[in-house]
Amino acid sequence: MNRGIPIRNSGPAQSATPTTISENPNTSANMPPLLHGATLRCMREVLDGYGFDTEMVRGFAPGPRRRPVVDDITSRFPSLSRRFLILARKRPAA
Repeated sequence: MNRGIPIRNSGPAQSATPTTISENPNTSANMPPLLHGATLRCMREVLDGYGFDTEMVRGFAPGPRRRPVVDDITSRFPSLSRRFLILARKRPAA
């Protein structure tokens, strides 16, 4: 907290060693890429872009189920479930 004492800023601090992961090539080179779960809408758009038609979609909860009641309800709605399976068929070439 600044209590009226003037602070002199001489620019960015100069450090001999990198201070963040992105600045350190030894660390960032060994890190896996950041991944996230794709949404059902996104997967349908990707499949459509590659020439596939979605035949069937089912939602499910993998592994040990922490909330069985919630998982049962959301598995009926694939866009709300934790994971989903998509059955797609390649469109015939026109």
